[in-house]
Amino acid sequence: MTKSADTVFNPLSRPLGDIRGISKELVEKMHGFDMRAIGDLLRVPGGALFAALKRRAAWNEVRRWRTIASLLEIETMELQIAEALAVDGVLTVRQFSEWTLGQMETFVGSLPKGKGGSPSVTVAQLVEMVKDAVRLRYTGVLMGTVRNSRKLPVHNATASIGQYSQKTDRRGRFRLARLPLGQPATLTITHSLFEPMSIGVASIKGNHVTHVRLFTLKKAKSGKRSAANDELSELNGDVLPPLAASSVETRALDAKKLPEGEILRFVSSNKDRKSATLVSPLLSWRAGIFYVRTVTLPVSDLPRGTSRGSEFLVKSGKLTKTSFSPDKLAAYKRLLQLKRRWRGKSKPSTRIEFETGLKQRFEEMQRIGALSGRFAHVGK
Repeated sequence: MTKSADTVFNPLSRPLGDIRGISKELVEKMHGFDMRAIGDLLRVPGGALFAALKRRAAWNEVRRWRTIASLLEIETMELQIAEALAVDGVLTVRQFSEWTLGQMETFVGSLPKGKGGSPSVTVAQLVEMVKDAVRLRYTGVLMGTVRNSRKLPVHNATASIGQYSQKTDRRGRFRLARLPLGQPATLTITHSLFEPMSIGVASIKGNHVTHVRLFTLKKAKSGKRSAANDELSELNGDVLPPLAASSVETRALDAKKLPEGEILRFVSSNKDRKSATLVSPLLSWRAGIFYVRTVTLPVSDLPRGTSRGSEFLVKSGKLTKTSFSPDKLAAYKRLLQLKRRWRGKSKPSTRIEFETGLKQRFEEMQRIGALSGRFAHVGK
């Protein structure tokens, strides 16, 4: 049987039984805890695993397995080398990161020779591993468990902080590693059947500290949602998570199919001024990443009198020149949220009156130009 690419390039994906000393009986026992890969050893505290195994393995053995798993987080580290380091007395990544050149040479000399008489790892390779171990020391880890309102684990939810993300296992567990230290971050948890959740994390501490937290998701009010609905958009009236500590990318729109109600601002043109780039201040979000929508149009397709900074509203597929201040933009977003809330439902008279009044106020502001200004956060 051939190994998958993920198993070959990521030793943490290898089965638990590949570690010497973990018998078939122990593997079956840990399968009952939904532990199947070596990386799962890092999801469970050592004391909890030792207690769950009910003395089928000694504490020193459990600690050795977790040491091997933590060493395999180092880039280019192989299982055979990690096991040899554990036998040599290495207990933590920190301890390995403090090795001297003499210790590395002694370790390489003690390893059994491979084919052709060459060692399985060279001193130069070990030096690179020690360098990455130092980098790993100055990153953080966040672990958590995701459950629903009935306190049942949520499988296949996405936990993400910026560009770092991971799916939860069948017990709702996730583990985000190599997180930047000492700065606030936003943890976002999403699932197609639940409302998205955003939690502020004051700061991530060092790799030797594990943050274990429990997160409870609320079921989406609209019932079962498809994977396509995982994306949120302000244009559709969705409320997006906080922007802090998240990645921002651009997404190009089809110039022939501009969304109705989209707002676009002329931010730049090419050298010959034949094409213009327009940007929308209405953001989209999916799986921890924010998207800014852009479109490139021929300058000849823009209304007369257009200059850099001009703003447009898409109506019936055409660009209508307008002007949005931050307050006016906030009112427009609120109007989109109201439309989404009452779309396809019978509206109470009080809600109709409120929404109609908001529309009238919005149109009045647009007509008399009571509010003016430019977007402060787009195109600068």
